[in-house]
Amino acid sequence: MDVLLLDPGVSRRHASLRPGDDGGWLIEDLHSTRGTWVNGRRLAPGEIAAVVEGDLVEINPWSLLVLGREATAGVVLDDGDVGGSIAEAVSDPQLRDRFDGLVTAVRRASTRTGEEEVFGALLECLLDGCELDRAMILRIEDDVTRAVAIRSSERSEEIKPRPFSATLLRASIESGRTVRLEEHPDVDQAQSFAIAGVREALCRCVDQDSTDASVRLAVYADCRMGIADDELVAWFDAIAELCAVSIRMQQGRLAESERAQMVAEMNAARAVQEVLLPSESGSMGDLSWQIVAIPGRTIAGDLVDLRRNGDGLHLVLGDVSGKGARAGMVMAGAQACADTLAESGLAPDAIVERLDAWAVRTIPEGCFITLWCGHLGAGGGLEYVDAGHGLALVRHADGSISSLGGERRPPVGIEEFPATASKAVLAPGEALILFSDGLVEEPSSSRDGDRYGLERVEASIRAHGADPAAILADLVDWCERDHFDDDLTVLVVRRAEA
Repeated sequence: MDVLLLDPGVSRRHASLRPGDDGGWLIEDLHSTRGTWVNGRRLAPGEIAAVVEGDLVEINPWSLLVLGREATAGVVLDDGDVGGSIAEAVSDPQLRDRFDGLVTAVRRASTRTGEEEVFGALLECLLDGCELDRAMILRIEDDVTRAVAIRSSERSEEIKPRPFSATLLRASIESGRTVRLEEHPDVDQAQSFAIAGVREALCRCVDQDSTDASVRLAVYADCRMGIADDELVAWFDAIAELCAVSIRMQQGRLAESERAQMVAEMNAARAVQEVLLPSESGSMGDLSWQIVAIPGRTIAGDLVDLRRNGDGLHLVLGDVSGKGARAGMVMAGAQACADTLAESGLAPDAIVERLDAWAVRTIPEGCFITLWCGHLGAGGGLEYVDAGHGLALVRHADGSISSLGGERRPPVGIEEFPATASKAVLAPGEALILFSDGLVEEPSSSRDGDRYGLERVEASIRAHGADPAAILADLVDWCERDHFDDDLTVLVVRRAEA
C-alpha cells in the first residue's frame, strides 16, 4: 500500500515500512532528499532500522508515533501483601506546578486553531510558570523580524514592545539550541538591553527542519529583573519544544487539507475526462472494438477516441508528455480539437496538421503529444498518420503479429510539420491493436530496472488473442499490482472473418 504525504519536503519515494522477520517493523530510507528520522536520528540513505512501540518517526513535516497492538485481556497478578509502611506521596511543589503548566499548555494549544491563538496560549503558559515578564514568537523573513504573537505581564508591552536582542536571535538560529543572554554592561550588544532595563533573555529557533531557509521562527522571552531559577532554561525548552511540535502539527494539517483539496480536484478532473472517453465496446458492420483506459496515479494524460465517421471509424490514441493537471488539461483540449476536426470530415493527415498548428500555438512550451490518428473504412481500408507514437500492432488471422509500418513524423506540438498519411488494409480475421507507452514502460515491483516491454505485450496477444482485458490481466500478474505509475490505454479493433 502506498501512502501519499503531500509536501515539497517529501520525496516521491521517501521511505518504506514493512514487517520484519521477528514480527516487528522495519523502516528504510529510500535515498530521500530531506531524510527519514527515527527518535531524532537521521537514517543514512538506504539504512534500515527497527521501530518499536513508542518510537517517533519524522518525515518532515509529519511526526508519526509508533503505537502498540490493542491491549489483551491482561495478566492475572498475585494479590499477596508486600511489607512496608504507607506514607503520603509528596512531590516538589515547583516541579508539580510546572508539570501542571505543561498539561495546561497542551490542552490550550489543542483547543486553538489559528497560528496566533496556538502560539499565544503557549506563551501564556510559559510566563505563568516562571518569572519572565515577556514572551514572543518571532518570524524572520527577508532579514525583517516580526512578532507574530506577544504575551506580557504589562499590556503596554504587547502594543508597543521594548527592543529585543538581535544578537541573541542570530546566535539561536546559528546554534539550533536555546541561548541565554544575561546582563553584561561591558558588552556592546547589551547596550539596547541596558536602555530597556532588560537583565535576562532566552531564545530558541523552533523550525530547524523547515524546508524554507528564508523564513525562520523563534521563541524569545526576557525579563527586567534577574531570575534565580536553576530550572528556567529547562522550562523555557519545554514550552519551546511544544511550539515546535505545534508548528509541525499545523504544517501537517495544512498539507493534509491541501492534499484533500487536490484529491477532490483530481477526482473532479477525472470525472470530466471520463465523459470524453468513448464507449468501452461496440460494433459497426464487420468491425468491432474494445477499449481499456486506466489513469495512473495522477490525472490522465492519455487521449483516446473512437467514433463512427461516414462509412468507417475515426481512431485516435495519444499521450501528452508529463503527468498531472497540465497533462490532463492538454489532453482534454487536444481531444476536443481532434473531435471537431474529425466531425468536419477531414482526413487523418489534415487532422494532424491542423492539430499540430493548434498545439504549437496553444500548449505550454516543452509539452508535446505523441499521436496515432487514423480512419478505418468499412471494407478494411486503413489510412493513418503516426506522429511519434509507434505503438501499433496487427494480429493476423493465422495468429502472427506484425508492427504497423508506414511513415512517421515528429510528435504534435513541437513545431509545425507536414503529415503524410500511410495506407494499409485490415483483412478479415485481423485485429488492429493500439496502446500507450504506459503498457510497455510499466516497471516491475520486485525487479529493479525491468519494464513490461513490447515482447511481453506480443506474447500476451499470441496467448490470448487481441483481448484488452487479457493483456491487462497479464500485466497485473507480471507487475504484481493493479494500479500503475502511468496512464494505460489499449484500443483493439477487429474485423470479422469472412
